[in-house]
Amino acid sequence: MSNITTIELEKLTVATEAQLNKFYNTDNHDEANTAIITDAYGFEKSVKDVICHGGYLLPKAKISPEVFSSNYSITTENYADYKLKYEWIKLSGLRIRHISDFKVCFSTGLMFPCDKLRKLDGLFYDEDTYAHKNYVSDSGYDDYILTQDAVDVVSRYEKYHSSDEDLIYSEHHDQYVHLNDVVYPDDDPDTPYHEDSCYCRDDIWYTSQDVAEEGCIREYHCTPAGNHYLKDDDTDILSKFTIGFEVEKTSVNDCTEQGEHVGDEPLFAGWETDSSCGVEGITHVYGLNNLDEFSNHVKYSSYTDEPTTSRCGGHINICDTTHTVKYWHIKSWCGLWWAMYRRRLRNDYSGGNKKVCPYESRGGQRYQAIREKSIGNGKLLFELRLPNRVRDGEQLIRRFKLSQTWMKCIYAFATEDWSYSTKKYADAVRGMPNWAYDDASKAERELTNIAEMMPHVPLTIYNRMRFLIEESKAELLESYENNEAGLMHVIQLTYAFQVYIENEPYKRLPDCISSPINQYL
Repeated sequence: MSNITTIELEKLTVATEAQLNKFYNTDNHDEANTAIITDAYGFEKSVKDVICHGGYLLPKAKISPEVFSSNYSITTENYADYKLKYEWIKLSGLRIRHISDFKVCFSTGLMFPCDKLRKLDGLFYDEDTYAHKNYVSDSGYDDYILTQDAVDVVSRYEKYHSSDEDLIYSEHHDQYVHLNDVVYPDDDPDTPYHEDSCYCRDDIWYTSQDVAEEGCIREYHCTPAGNHYLKDDDTDILSKFTIGFEVEKTSVNDCTEQGEHVGDEPLFAGWETDSSCGVEGITHVYGLNNLDEFSNHVKYSSYTDEPTTSRCGGHINICDTTHTVKYWHIKSWCGLWWAMYRRRLRNDYSGGNKKVCPYESRGGQRYQAIREKSIGNGKLLFELRLPNRVRDGEQLIRRFKLSQTWMKCIYAFATEDWSYSTKKYADAVRGMPNWAYDDASKAERELTNIAEMMPHVPLTIYNRMRFLIEESKAELLESYENNEAGLMHVIQLTYAFQVYIENEPYKRLPDCISSPINQYL
Protein backbone atom coordinates (compact mmCIF):
# COMPACT_ATOMS: atom_id res chain seq x y z
CA MET A 1 0.00 0.00 0.00
CA SER A 2 2.93 2.32 0.43
CA ASN A 3 3.04 3.09 -3.26
CA ILE A 4 -0.43 4.65 -3.24
CA THR A 5 -0.32 6.60 0.00
CA THR A 6 0.76 9.79 -1.76
CA ILE A 7 -1.09 11.30 -4.68
CA GLU A 8 0.42 14.32 -6.38
CA LEU A 9 -1.62 16.99 -8.04
CA GLU A 10 -0.27 16.78 -11.58
CA LYS A 11 -0.24 13.02 -11.92
CA LEU A 12 -2.34 10.17 -10.59
CA THR A 13 -0.60 7.15 -9.15
CA VAL A 14 -1.45 3.93 -11.02
CA ALA A 15 -2.21 0.95 -8.83
CA THR A 16 -3.04 -2.64 -9.48
CA GLU A 17 -6.70 -3.64 -9.43
CA ALA A 18 -6.11 -5.77 -6.34
CA GLN A 19 -4.48 -2.91 -4.50
CA LEU A 20 -7.26 -0.52 -5.39
CA ASN A 21 -10.01 -2.89 -4.37
CA LYS A 22 -8.34 -3.71 -1.08
CA PHE A 23 -7.80 -0.08 -0.34
CA TYR A 24 -11.13 1.29 -1.48
CA ASN A 25 -13.43 -1.48 -0.24
CA THR A 26 -12.04 -1.71 3.27
CA ASP A 27 -14.72 -0.83 5.81
CA ASN A 28 -12.32 -0.23 8.68
CA HIS A 29 -10.45 2.80 7.46
CA ASP A 30 -7.92 3.10 10.24
CA GLU A 31 -4.71 5.11 10.28
CA ALA A 32 -2.94 2.53 8.13
CA ASN A 33 -5.58 3.02 5.44
CA THR A 34 -5.26 6.78 5.20
CA ALA A 35 -4.37 8.32 1.87
CA ILE A 36 -2.31 11.47 2.13
CA ILE A 37 -3.08 13.84 -0.73
CA THR A 38 -0.40 16.41 -1.42
CA ASP A 39 -2.81 19.01 -2.72
CA ALA A 40 -2.49 22.74 -3.12
CA TYR A 41 -2.69 23.30 0.62
CA GLY A 42 -0.89 20.20 1.89
CA PHE A 43 -4.02 18.91 3.66
CA GLU A 44 -4.33 15.23 4.62
CA LYS A 45 -7.25 13.38 3.02
CA SER A 46 -8.81 10.17 4.31
CA VAL A 47 -9.92 7.34 2.04
CA LYS A 48 -13.45 8.69 2.23
CA ASP A 49 -12.27 11.74 0.31
CA VAL A 50 -10.88 9.80 -2.66
CA ILE A 51 -12.53 7.80 -5.43
CA CYS A 52 -11.36 4.98 -7.70
CA HIS A 53 -12.14 6.08 -11.27
CA GLY A 54 -10.89 4.56 -14.52
CA GLY A 55 -8.11 2.68 -12.73
CA TYR A 56 -6.92 5.73 -10.81
CA LEU A 57 -7.24 6.74 -7.16
CA LEU A 58 -8.50 10.34 -7.41
CA PRO A 59 -9.19 12.98 -4.73
CA LYS A 60 -12.88 13.82 -4.93
CA ALA A 61 -12.42 17.53 -4.36
CA LYS A 62 -10.20 17.78 -7.40
CA ILE A 63 -12.50 16.11 -9.94
CA SER A 64 -14.93 18.18 -11.99
CA PRO A 65 -18.59 17.16 -12.20
CA GLU A 66 -18.07 16.32 -15.87
CA VAL A 67 -15.86 13.38 -14.95
CA PHE A 68 -18.45 11.75 -12.72
CA SER A 69 -21.30 12.22 -15.18
CA SER A 70 -19.47 10.99 -18.31
CA ASN A 71 -18.48 7.59 -19.55
CA TYR A 72 -15.08 8.90 -20.56
CA SER A 73 -12.47 6.29 -19.85
CA ILE A 74 -9.28 7.61 -18.35
CA THR A 75 -6.20 5.68 -19.39
CA THR A 76 -2.49 6.30 -19.25
CA GLU A 77 -2.45 7.05 -22.94
CA ASN A 78 -5.14 9.68 -22.92
CA TYR A 79 -4.27 11.18 -19.53
CA ALA A 80 -2.74 14.26 -21.14
CA ASP A 81 -5.94 14.83 -23.10
CA TYR A 82 -7.96 14.37 -19.91
CA LYS A 83 -5.82 16.91 -18.11
CA LEU A 84 -6.36 19.52 -20.79
CA LYS A 85 -10.09 19.01 -21.14
CA TYR A 86 -11.44 17.85 -17.84
CA GLU A 87 -9.13 18.49 -14.89
CA TRP A 88 -10.80 21.27 -12.95
CA ILE A 89 -10.18 21.97 -9.28
CA LYS A 90 -12.89 22.91 -6.79
CA LEU A 91 -11.63 25.32 -4.09
CA SER A 92 -13.44 25.20 -0.73
CA GLY A 93 -16.80 24.83 -2.44
CA LEU A 94 -16.68 28.42 -3.69
CA ARG A 95 -15.92 28.10 -7.41
CA ILE A 96 -14.38 25.82 -9.99
CA ARG A 97 -11.02 26.75 -11.49
CA HIS A 98 -8.81 25.25 -14.15
CA ILE A 99 -5.42 23.87 -13.25
CA SER A 100 -3.73 26.43 -15.44
CA ASP A 101 -4.59 28.99 -12.76
CA PHE A 102 -2.10 27.29 -10.47
CA LYS A 103 1.64 27.65 -10.09
CA VAL A 104 4.25 25.85 -8.04
CA CYS A 105 5.16 27.79 -4.91
CA PHE A 106 8.92 28.30 -4.79
CA SER A 107 9.09 28.33 -0.99
CA THR A 108 7.03 25.17 -0.43
CA GLY A 109 7.20 23.07 -3.58
CA LEU A 110 3.38 22.87 -3.48
CA MET A 111 0.91 24.23 -5.99
CA PHE A 112 -1.19 27.24 -5.05
CA PRO A 113 -3.73 29.35 -6.93
CA CYS A 114 -1.93 32.24 -8.60
CA ASP A 115 -3.94 34.87 -6.73
CA LYS A 116 -2.80 33.30 -3.46
CA LEU A 117 0.86 33.80 -4.31
CA ARG A 118 3.05 36.87 -3.86
CA LYS A 119 5.67 37.79 -6.42
CA LEU A 120 9.08 38.31 -4.86
CA ASP A 121 11.16 41.30 -5.82
CA GLY A 122 14.03 40.80 -8.22
CA LEU A 123 16.41 42.40 -5.76
CA PHE A 124 16.80 39.02 -4.08
CA TYR A 125 14.97 36.50 -6.26
CA ASP A 126 14.14 35.76 -9.86
CA GLU A 127 11.21 37.86 -10.94
CA ASP A 128 9.26 34.81 -12.10
CA THR A 129 9.51 33.11 -8.72
CA TYR A 130 6.37 32.89 -6.63
CA ALA A 131 5.76 32.13 -2.96
CA HIS A 132 2.60 31.62 -0.92
CA LYS A 133 1.69 34.54 1.31
CA ASN A 134 2.01 32.36 4.41
CA TYR A 135 5.67 31.83 3.59
CA VAL A 136 6.77 35.39 2.90
CA SER A 137 7.41 38.51 4.97
CA ASP A 138 7.17 42.21 4.19
CA SER A 139 10.71 43.44 3.60
CA GLY A 140 9.96 47.09 4.31
CA TYR A 141 10.49 48.08 0.68
CA ASP A 142 6.96 47.14 -0.51
CA ASP A 143 8.53 43.81 -1.48
CA TYR A 144 8.47 40.34 -0.03
CA ILE A 145 11.11 37.90 1.09
CA LEU A 146 10.86 34.29 2.16
CA THR A 147 10.18 33.84 5.86
CA GLN A 148 13.09 31.42 6.06
CA ASP A 149 15.38 34.23 4.90
CA ALA A 150 13.79 37.00 6.97
CA VAL A 151 15.36 38.40 10.14
CA ASP A 152 14.23 40.81 12.82
CA VAL A 153 16.15 44.05 13.11
CA VAL A 154 16.48 45.98 16.39
CA SER A 155 13.92 48.80 16.67
CA ARG A 156 12.63 48.31 13.12
CA TYR A 157 9.25 46.76 12.53
CA GLU A 158 9.74 45.47 8.97
CA LYS A 159 11.60 42.28 8.09
CA TYR A 160 14.96 42.26 6.34
CA HIS A 161 16.73 39.63 4.27
CA SER A 162 19.45 37.89 6.26
CA SER A 163 22.05 38.71 3.60
CA ASP A 164 21.10 42.37 3.34
CA GLU A 165 24.34 44.34 3.08
CA ASP A 166 22.84 47.11 5.27
CA LEU A 167 22.64 44.82 8.31
CA ILE A 168 25.19 43.78 10.89
CA TYR A 169 24.74 41.13 13.56
CA SER A 170 25.08 42.27 17.18
CA GLU A 171 25.97 39.79 19.88
CA HIS A 172 24.74 42.25 22.49
CA HIS A 173 21.21 42.32 21.06
CA ASP A 174 21.36 38.79 19.59
CA GLN A 175 19.73 40.40 16.55
CA TYR A 176 20.68 42.29 13.45
CA VAL A 177 21.09 46.07 13.55
CA HIS A 178 20.69 48.35 10.56
CA LEU A 179 23.89 50.21 9.74
CA ASN A 180 22.04 53.53 9.94
CA ASP A 181 21.33 52.79 13.62
CA VAL A 182 24.68 51.28 14.67
CA VAL A 183 27.04 52.85 17.18
CA TYR A 184 30.22 51.51 18.76
CA PRO A 185 30.27 52.66 22.42
CA ASP A 186 33.51 53.84 23.93
CA ASP A 187 33.32 51.29 26.76
CA ASP A 188 32.68 48.35 24.35
CA PRO A 189 34.18 49.46 21.03
CA ASP A 190 34.25 46.04 19.33
CA THR A 191 30.50 45.41 19.62
CA PRO A 192 27.83 47.06 17.44
CA TYR A 193 24.89 48.49 19.43
CA HIS A 194 21.67 50.11 18.40
CA GLU A 195 21.90 53.78 19.23
CA ASP A 196 18.68 53.69 21.27
CA SER A 197 20.33 51.31 23.75
CA CYS A 198 23.31 53.60 24.35
CA TYR A 199 23.91 57.06 25.73
CA CYS A 200 25.73 59.90 24.02
CA ARG A 201 27.79 62.61 25.63
CA ASP A 202 29.96 65.05 23.67
CA ASP A 203 29.50 62.87 20.55
CA ILE A 204 30.89 59.82 22.37
CA TRP A 205 28.64 56.80 22.95
CA TYR A 206 28.50 54.73 26.17
CA THR A 207 26.65 51.57 27.14
CA SER A 208 25.98 52.88 30.66
CA GLN A 209 23.86 55.92 31.39
CA ASP A 210 25.73 56.41 34.65
CA VAL A 211 29.04 56.58 32.79
CA ALA A 212 27.69 58.83 30.04
CA GLU A 213 26.11 61.27 32.46
CA GLU A 214 28.76 61.18 35.15
CA GLY A 215 29.33 64.71 36.38
CA CYS A 216 26.33 66.01 34.41
CA ILE A 217 22.79 67.05 35.26
CA ARG A 218 20.54 64.06 34.70
CA GLU A 219 16.87 63.72 33.89
CA TYR A 220 14.47 63.98 36.85
CA HIS A 221 14.59 60.84 39.04
CA CYS A 222 17.53 59.39 37.06
CA THR A 223 20.31 60.00 39.55
CA PRO A 224 22.01 56.68 40.37
CA ALA A 225 21.89 55.29 43.89
CA GLY A 226 24.49 56.97 46.06
CA ASN A 227 27.19 55.48 48.24
CA HIS A 228 26.37 54.43 51.79
CA TYR A 229 28.60 55.97 54.41
CA LEU A 230 27.82 53.99 57.54
CA LYS A 231 29.54 53.69 60.89
CA ASP A 232 28.96 50.50 62.83
CA ASP A 233 28.27 51.10 66.50
CA ASP A 234 25.91 48.74 68.31
CA THR A 235 25.89 51.04 71.33
CA ASP A 236 24.30 53.90 69.36
CA ILE A 237 20.74 53.39 68.13
CA LEU A 238 21.30 56.08 65.50
CA SER A 239 23.57 53.62 63.65
CA LYS A 240 20.36 51.75 62.73
CA PHE A 241 19.01 54.74 60.78
CA THR A 242 20.20 56.25 57.51
CA ILE A 243 19.62 59.73 56.12
CA GLY A 244 19.87 61.45 52.77
CA PHE A 245 18.92 64.90 51.52
CA GLU A 246 17.46 66.42 48.36
CA VAL A 247 18.92 69.88 47.88
CA GLU A 248 16.97 72.02 45.40
CA LYS A 249 18.68 74.98 43.73
CA THR A 250 17.76 77.36 40.93
CA SER A 251 21.04 76.38 39.23
CA VAL A 252 24.29 74.62 39.99
CA ASN A 253 27.58 75.83 38.58
CA ASP A 254 25.42 78.16 36.45
CA CYS A 255 23.80 75.11 34.80
CA THR A 256 20.15 74.06 34.71
CA GLU A 257 19.76 71.82 31.65
CA GLN A 258 20.02 68.05 31.38
CA GLY A 259 23.44 67.00 30.09
CA GLU A 260 25.28 70.11 31.26
CA HIS A 261 28.47 69.36 33.13
CA VAL A 262 28.51 70.28 36.82
CA GLY A 263 31.34 68.23 38.27
CA ASP A 264 31.45 65.85 41.21
CA GLU A 265 31.53 66.76 44.89
CA PRO A 266 31.87 64.38 47.85
CA LEU A 267 28.40 65.10 49.28
CA PHE A 268 26.34 64.49 46.15
CA ALA A 269 25.53 61.31 44.26
CA GLY A 270 24.40 63.52 41.39
CA TRP A 271 22.23 66.34 40.14
CA GLU A 272 18.99 66.18 38.17
CA THR A 273 16.40 68.51 36.72
CA ASP A 274 13.52 69.64 38.93
CA SER A 275 10.38 71.29 37.58
CA SER A 276 9.46 73.12 40.78
CA CYS A 277 12.76 74.93 41.25
CA GLY A 278 15.47 74.27 38.68
CA VAL A 279 17.85 71.52 39.68
CA GLU A 280 18.07 69.09 42.58
CA GLY A 281 21.14 67.59 44.22
CA ILE A 282 20.79 64.07 45.66
CA THR A 283 23.22 63.36 48.46
CA HIS A 284 24.82 60.07 49.28
CA VAL A 285 23.30 58.03 52.13
CA TYR A 286 24.76 58.42 55.62
CA GLY A 287 24.35 56.56 58.85
CA LEU A 288 22.49 58.91 61.19
CA ASN A 289 25.31 58.42 63.68
CA ASN A 290 27.94 59.41 61.10
CA LEU A 291 27.81 63.19 61.56
CA ASP A 292 31.58 63.61 61.27
CA GLU A 293 31.83 62.19 57.76
CA PHE A 294 28.68 64.01 56.66
CA SER A 295 30.06 67.32 57.95
CA ASN A 296 33.38 66.70 56.23
CA HIS A 297 31.65 66.05 52.91
CA VAL A 298 29.56 69.20 53.32
CA LYS A 299 32.73 71.18 53.99
CA TYR A 300 34.18 70.17 50.63
CA SER A 301 30.94 70.57 48.64
CA SER A 302 30.39 74.17 47.65
CA TYR A 303 27.22 73.41 45.72
CA THR A 304 25.31 73.51 49.01
CA ASP A 305 25.66 77.30 48.81
CA GLU A 306 24.27 77.69 45.27
CA PRO A 307 21.33 80.14 44.78
CA THR A 308 17.74 79.33 45.76
CA THR A 309 14.25 80.82 45.75
CA SER A 310 11.22 80.29 47.96
CA ARG A 311 10.06 77.58 45.51
CA CYS A 312 13.01 75.37 46.43
CA GLY A 313 12.74 72.64 49.05
CA GLY A 314 15.08 70.46 51.05
CA HIS A 315 13.52 67.04 51.53
CA ILE A 316 14.95 64.72 54.16
CA ASN A 317 14.79 60.93 53.71
CA ILE A 318 15.25 58.73 56.77
CA CYS A 319 15.25 54.93 56.71
CA ASP A 320 14.78 52.68 59.73
CA THR A 321 16.76 49.46 59.28
CA THR A 322 15.37 48.02 62.55
CA HIS A 323 11.80 47.68 61.19
CA THR A 324 10.68 49.33 64.44
CA VAL A 325 9.45 52.82 63.65
CA LYS A 326 6.04 53.13 61.99
CA TYR A 327 4.20 56.11 60.61
CA TRP A 328 1.93 56.42 63.64
CA HIS A 329 5.00 56.74 65.89
CA ILE A 330 6.23 59.68 63.82
CA LYS A 331 2.82 61.36 64.07
CA SER A 332 3.44 62.06 67.76
CA TRP A 333 6.64 64.05 67.19
CA CYS A 334 5.97 66.41 64.25
CA GLY A 335 5.10 69.68 66.03
CA LEU A 336 8.60 71.18 65.87
CA TRP A 337 9.02 70.58 62.12
CA TRP A 338 5.55 72.05 61.48
CA ALA A 339 6.46 75.14 63.51
CA MET A 340 9.84 75.72 61.87
CA TYR A 341 8.57 75.25 58.31
CA ARG A 342 4.98 76.32 58.80
CA ARG A 343 4.79 78.32 55.56
CA ARG A 344 5.46 75.16 53.56
CA LEU A 345 2.20 73.70 54.89
CA ARG A 346 0.46 75.85 52.28
CA ASN A 347 2.75 74.65 49.49
CA ASP A 348 1.26 72.37 46.83
CA TYR A 349 4.38 70.19 46.89
CA SER A 350 4.59 69.63 50.63
CA GLY A 351 1.31 70.51 52.34
CA GLY A 352 -0.64 67.27 52.01
CA ASN A 353 -1.74 65.15 54.97
CA LYS A 354 -1.13 67.88 57.54
CA LYS A 355 -2.60 65.75 60.33
CA VAL A 356 -0.20 62.90 59.55
CA CYS A 357 -2.89 60.29 59.00
CA PRO A 358 -1.34 56.80 58.64
CA TYR A 359 -4.05 55.78 56.16
CA GLU A 360 -2.90 58.49 53.77
CA SER A 361 0.82 57.96 54.23
CA ARG A 362 1.15 55.62 51.23
CA GLY A 363 -2.03 55.56 49.21
CA GLY A 364 -2.81 59.25 49.48
CA GLN A 365 -1.48 62.15 47.47
CA ARG A 366 2.20 62.24 46.62
CA TYR A 367 2.94 65.71 47.99
CA GLN A 368 2.54 65.05 51.70
CA ALA A 369 4.37 66.78 54.51
CA ILE A 370 5.74 63.37 55.49
CA ARG A 371 5.41 60.45 53.14
CA GLU A 372 6.05 56.77 53.79
CA LYS A 373 7.79 54.59 51.20
CA SER A 374 8.56 50.88 51.20
CA ILE A 375 12.06 50.12 49.90
CA GLY A 376 12.05 46.32 50.19
CA ASN A 377 12.84 43.74 52.85
CA GLY A 378 10.20 45.30 55.08
CA LYS A 379 12.17 48.52 55.44
CA LEU A 380 10.37 51.84 55.48
CA LEU A 381 11.69 55.17 54.32
CA PHE A 382 10.13 58.35 55.62
CA GLU A 383 10.40 61.36 53.33
CA LEU A 384 10.05 64.62 55.25
CA ARG A 385 9.07 67.04 52.47
CA LEU A 386 8.30 70.03 54.67
CA PRO A 387 11.77 71.62 55.15
CA ASN A 388 12.37 74.58 52.87
CA ARG A 389 15.38 75.51 50.76
CA VAL A 390 18.92 74.77 51.87
CA ARG A 391 20.73 78.09 51.87
CA ASP A 392 24.17 76.79 52.82
CA GLY A 393 26.12 73.85 54.16
CA GLU A 394 25.90 74.91 57.81
CA GLN A 395 22.11 74.84 57.63
CA LEU A 396 22.26 71.32 56.17
CA ILE A 397 24.42 70.17 59.08
CA ARG A 398 21.92 71.62 61.57
CA ARG A 399 19.15 69.65 59.88
CA PHE A 400 21.23 66.51 60.21
CA LYS A 401 21.56 67.15 63.95
CA LEU A 402 17.84 67.94 64.31
CA SER A 403 17.07 64.65 62.55
CA GLN A 404 19.30 62.82 65.02
CA THR A 405 17.36 64.21 67.97
CA TRP A 406 14.03 63.60 66.26
CA MET A 407 14.73 59.94 65.55
CA LYS A 408 16.07 59.30 69.06
CA CYS A 409 12.78 60.56 70.45
CA ILE A 410 10.67 58.58 67.99
CA TYR A 411 12.60 55.37 68.62
CA ALA A 412 12.21 55.75 72.40
CA PHE A 413 8.48 56.29 71.90
CA ALA A 414 8.18 53.29 69.56
CA THR A 415 9.98 51.02 72.05
CA GLU A 416 7.90 52.34 74.96
CA ASP A 417 10.76 54.09 76.71
CA TRP A 418 8.79 56.74 78.60
CA SER A 419 11.77 58.26 80.40
CA TYR A 420 11.24 61.57 78.61
CA SER A 421 7.91 61.98 80.39
CA THR A 422 9.57 62.22 83.83
CA LYS A 423 11.90 65.08 82.94
CA LYS A 424 11.58 68.28 84.98
CA TYR A 425 12.38 71.78 83.74
CA ALA A 426 13.00 74.95 85.72
CA ASP A 427 11.02 77.12 83.34
CA ALA A 428 9.76 80.40 84.75
CA VAL A 429 6.78 80.05 82.46
CA ARG A 430 5.66 76.48 81.81
CA GLY A 431 6.48 75.34 78.31
CA MET A 432 8.95 78.11 77.47
CA PRO A 433 12.61 77.25 78.23
CA ASN A 434 14.48 79.88 80.20
CA TRP A 435 17.30 79.70 77.65
CA ALA A 436 14.97 80.88 74.88
CA TYR A 437 15.03 84.53 76.07
CA ASP A 438 17.27 86.88 78.02
CA ASP A 439 14.88 89.51 79.39
CA ALA A 440 11.36 88.54 80.47
CA SER A 441 10.17 92.16 80.29
CA LYS A 442 11.08 92.28 76.59
CA ALA A 443 9.43 88.92 75.93
CA GLU A 444 6.23 89.66 77.82
CA ARG A 445 3.92 89.13 74.85
CA GLU A 446 5.40 85.75 73.92
CA LEU A 447 5.36 84.58 77.54
CA THR A 448 1.73 85.69 77.93
CA ASN A 449 0.71 83.81 74.81
CA ILE A 450 2.27 80.54 75.86
CA ALA A 451 0.98 80.87 79.42
CA GLU A 452 -2.53 81.21 77.99
CA MET A 453 -2.02 78.19 75.73
CA MET A 454 -0.47 75.66 78.12
CA PRO A 455 -3.62 74.75 80.08
CA HIS A 456 -5.08 73.50 76.79
CA VAL A 457 -2.08 71.35 75.91
CA PRO A 458 -2.54 67.74 77.10
CA LEU A 459 0.18 66.55 79.45
CA THR A 460 1.35 63.79 77.08
CA ILE A 461 1.89 66.33 74.30
CA TYR A 462 3.61 68.76 76.65
CA ASN A 463 6.02 66.06 77.86
CA ARG A 464 6.95 65.03 74.31
CA MET A 465 7.33 68.49 72.81
CA ARG A 466 9.17 69.99 75.79
CA PHE A 467 11.66 67.11 75.69
CA LEU A 468 12.13 67.48 71.92
CA ILE A 469 12.69 71.22 72.27
CA GLU A 470 15.24 70.69 75.04
CA GLU A 471 17.15 68.07 73.07
CA SER A 472 17.19 70.41 70.05
CA LYS A 473 18.45 73.38 72.07
CA ALA A 474 21.79 73.88 70.32
CA GLU A 475 20.32 73.74 66.81
CA LEU A 476 17.41 76.02 67.72
CA LEU A 477 19.66 78.65 69.28
CA GLU A 478 21.93 78.56 66.26
CA SER A 479 19.05 78.66 63.78
CA TYR A 480 17.37 81.65 65.48
CA GLU A 481 20.46 83.51 66.56
CA ASN A 482 19.68 87.20 67.08
CA ASN A 483 15.95 86.43 66.63
CA GLU A 484 14.68 85.82 70.16
CA ALA A 485 11.05 86.58 69.31
CA GLY A 486 11.21 84.22 66.33
CA LEU A 487 12.56 81.39 68.49
CA MET A 488 9.91 81.87 71.16
CA HIS A 489 7.19 81.94 68.51
CA VAL A 490 8.44 78.65 67.04
CA ILE A 491 8.38 77.05 70.48
CA GLN A 492 4.81 78.22 71.08
CA LEU A 493 3.74 76.93 67.66
CA THR A 494 5.39 73.56 68.33
CA TYR A 495 2.80 72.83 71.03
CA ALA A 496 -0.06 74.29 69.00
CA PHE A 497 0.70 72.24 65.87
CA GLN A 498 1.12 69.02 67.83
CA VAL A 499 -2.26 69.57 69.51
CA TYR A 500 -3.77 70.19 66.07
CA ILE A 501 -2.20 67.00 64.66
CA GLU A 502 -3.55 64.83 67.46
CA ASN A 503 -6.90 66.58 67.85
CA GLU A 504 -9.91 64.46 66.94
CA PRO A 505 -11.37 65.26 63.52
CA TYR A 506 -13.97 68.04 63.55
CA LYS A 507 -13.40 68.72 67.25
CA ARG A 508 -13.07 72.45 67.76
CA LEU A 509 -9.75 73.70 69.09
CA PRO A 510 -9.50 76.50 71.67
CA ASP A 511 -8.84 79.89 70.10
CA CYS A 512 -5.47 80.19 71.83
CA ILE A 513 -4.40 77.03 69.94
CA SER A 514 -6.08 77.61 66.58
CA SER A 515 -5.47 81.34 66.15
CA PRO A 516 -1.65 81.14 65.82
CA ILE A 517 -1.73 78.27 63.29
CA ASN A 518 -4.89 78.75 61.19
CA GLN A 519 -3.14 80.91 58.62
CA TYR A 520 -0.80 78.01 57.78
CA LEU A 521 -3.44 75.27 57.43
